[in-house]
Amino acid sequence: MKHFLLLFLLMLLLSGCATVERAAVKEFSYPSERAYTHFSLGSAYSRNMAPEAAIGEFKLALKYDPDSIFIRQALADEYVKGNKTTEAIQVLQDLYEKNKNPETGVSLAKIYLEDEKPAQALGILENIVKAYPLNSPAYFYLGNTYFRLDRLDESVLAFKKSAENDRGNESTYYNLGLVLSKKADLAGAEKAYLKAVELDPLYISPQYALGLLYQYLSRYNEALGRYTIVENLTPYDVKVYVRIGITLSQLNRNDEAVEYLNKASALSPDDADPYFRLGLVYKRLKKGKEALLMLNKALELDGGNREFLQVKGAIQIENGDTEGALLTFTELNVKAPEEAAGYLYLSYLYNKKKAAKAAVSVLEQGVSRLPENTDLKLYLGGAYLDAKDYDRAELQYRALLVLQPADSRGNYYLGVCCERKKYYSEALLRFRNTIKSDPQNADALNYLGFMYADSGENLEEAYTFLKKACELEPGNGAFLDSLGWALYKLGRNDEARIKTEEAVKLLKDNGQEDSVVFEHLGDIYLKGAANDKAKKLYELSVNTDPGNENAKKKLKQLQNSVR
Repeated sequence: MKHFLLLFLLMLLLSGCATVERAAVKEFSYPSERAYTHFSLGSAYSRNMAPEAAIGEFKLALKYDPDSIFIRQALADEYVKGNKTTEAIQVLQDLYEKNKNPETGVSLAKIYLEDEKPAQALGILENIVKAYPLNSPAYFYLGNTYFRLDRLDESVLAFKKSAENDRGNESTYYNLGLVLSKKADLAGAEKAYLKAVELDPLYISPQYALGLLYQYLSRYNEALGRYTIVENLTPYDVKVYVRIGITLSQLNRNDEAVEYLNKASALSPDDADPYFRLGLVYKRLKKGKEALLMLNKALELDGGNREFLQVKGAIQIENGDTEGALLTFTELNVKAPEEAAGYLYLSYLYNKKKAAKAAVSVLEQGVSRLPENTDLKLYLGGAYLDAKDYDRAELQYRALLVLQPADSRGNYYLGVCCERKKYYSEALLRFRNTIKSDPQNADALNYLGFMYADSGENLEEAYTFLKKACELEPGNGAFLDSLGWALYKLGRNDEARIKTEEAVKLLKDNGQEDSVVFEHLGDIYLKGAANDKAKKLYELSVNTDPGNENAKKKLKQLQNSVR
């Protein structure tokens, strides 16, 4: 998505070739010989890339033919070439005020656009299209102007009008595609780009735009086809090699991707991007050493690039180099303190090192620095929750929900926090809010269903929630235990036993034996008068967690009843 959006920052191609309705002009008279001589000399200087000399000759030509549109237009063009837009605008303004010729007005508007002054171009072009409704170039530049002013609907209409008046102008369709892309009308954009290349198969810009569009839509083979056309039209283009390399990697043709990206880096050894892309391909191939080498090369060329630093740190984590990753993400924090990723990764690495206080500290720094970032609040709340500091956790989650009231993560973890603090009513509300925002949130479904089952309330609804949670995560033993518990409370003891026995097996297979699950199964056996089995389950529960007082009490009662 990131590279696709960069397309809209490109300057629109400013070209047009329609026949323009002309204003009435004076009877033609030939220019003087001297004017013609200076004009010819100016033209020669212009062809030889000598704008200052050309300007001098065109000025002399105007002395002998001051009313010449052609000489003034040529003079304005040379001013533009020499980056003297103020002088160019003055020449064309004076001329346009005199003759109101639409070609002069379009030229003036074009220079305003090149000088990033769309507001000045707008009035001129709107007046021209009113007076000359068949003027395709005026509509073309009006479309450009509306685009730059972010008036996208009007831009689309202007380009369509330009195309109606000149159906053979491929540039119009390309620019229309750009506007439709920005409006997220991707089907319309594709159609416009295809029309542009139909009119001119050698037109590179719409071919490249189609490649970007197809890549964004995950139509990678079609994207590759368009990039290959561009490669054939412009051999040795680094940008095209990089796009082909990325697309090949997306097609899992990684060896070919490496080949193209190596071509790009060889052609442009001072460009960091090909090295970065190579690093991503090697990362995908699980070649950590090569990936890190490429990221280091990229950072040698662009040491402040936060994306490069973030990917390098991620590669170091994958390579098992915790200390190196800590250094990289610390560097990211120094160079880009406004980047949340640095704080988040550092907290993860400190937790990995069992340095919980350091993890909390770095997240607190992040929240202080970036108070509007909800991810940082979420993870800081999680750190407090892990430390059983429920009051501080609650503050973070509530602050998150002030910023984003419907955030399913914030609602879920605030629900957990409230349950731990015995705010049961609010906990239930928060879990319901979570499910409303995220109906597939299995954790919230399980938590809500279990709370109802455990309290004996809303048992049918609890069963529905828990059944859905188990369908979403069929291998989750804890969820299966909750479902068994709801069935037990509903009096469906045989079904409860089957589900809970399955939960015990699943948890055991995953090395996660749970005292409460053993206790639940004991209760189910006891209700079914299988006292010996119940006794064994309570014993397992106590052995698994000696602090389970409920299981101890039930075991003692059962032992006393046997005596």
